[in-house]
Amino acid sequence: MEVPLFREAIAVSADDGTGVARAVAMMGPEKYGDMWRVNLMTSTSDSTTDVQLRVYRNIESPGAMIDSTYAGKQATSPCDYWLRTGEKVVAVWSKGDIGAHMSIRLEGTIYSGRQG
Repeated sequence: MEVPLFREAIAVSADDGTGVARAVAMMGPEKYGDMWRVNLMTSTSDSTTDVQLRVYRNIESPGAMIDSTYAGKQATSPCDYWLRTGEKVVAVWSKGDIGAHMSIRLEGTIYSGRQG
């Protein structure tokens, strides 16, 4: 079974003790047997300063990076990657205003292996 994927995750930027505002949001397929094929990522922020965004698979690590932009305040990125049950997209924004709202939206297709 295939259905359209439209998911959004929201985070609020805070100072993690380093003096740099940072926000983290995660999402991915949660139902056993589901896979997401992501074709488009969109990031928005209400920060008044420039925001950087880095997107990872499962863990914030250079080897797990899927995409990045220095225009995380308003950016759209075509892409093509798969997430299986239990895998997550980890979106990390930095250098925005403390208290700013960040969001990432994923679009694509959900493939479900479940019957019924």
